[in-house]
Amino acid sequence: MHEKHRERLKQRFEHEGLQGFEEHNILELLLFFGVPRKDTNPLAHTLINRFGSLTRVIDAPIERLCEVKGMTRNAAVLLKLLPQVMSVYLRGKSDFKNMMINHRDCAEYLRAYFTGASDEMVYVVCLDGKCTPLECVFLCKGDINSVHVSPRKVMEIAFSRKASAILLAHNHPHGTALMSSDDINTTNNIMSVLESVSITLIDHLVFAADGEYCSFKDTGLLFK
Repeated sequence: MHEKHRERLKQRFEHEGLQGFEEHNILELLLFFGVPRKDTNPLAHTLINRFGSLTRVIDAPIERLCEVKGMTRNAAVLLKLLPQVMSVYLRGKSDFKNMMINHRDCAEYLRAYFTGASDEMVYVVCLDGKCTPLECVFLCKGDINSVHVSPRKVMEIAFSRKASAILLAHNHPHGTALMSSDDINTTNNIMSVLESVSITLIDHLVFAADGEYCSFKDTGLLFK
């Protein structure tokens, strides 16, 4: 009986996509691949009731997901894979290296790097003299003001890629897209060090979990 129900739901997706699916239907379908030979509909309802929505189920830590009766670790890992796979997918859809950088275009691309992120992460976008991207380099996981985000480290990345300019980006996964006083101080320290070796910091973008962002350059804070 369960196999027939699974097959019907799969066929519905194949013919219609997710059009008309409710959140518990989507989760039920996903759970097919991590919870074998069981009716996953009650589990899908339980997970959504406990965490509040499909998004919050996917964002929940693996250990908390596994506390729910009937949930398998394989299913929990599968759910945690989703946003990170989507992040890689979205990056691959962009012709980033042929883009002439302005902060709006760059934000559209970089937003994918923070999709589903539960930790703060910092990236350095290296640019040539025409502001064409050379490479987007992961700098570190953690607070922008941690010891790992030193001006020297940023400078080394720029030198190793022969960059004429860089753009910084980091996220506030549990906050808003507003720069803190520490963000501002650290950014200006990095800018000063880069200027001493003739490398330009063209902007610093801060992303919130909902994809909203702010630009240091637009707010007039970058060059103070």
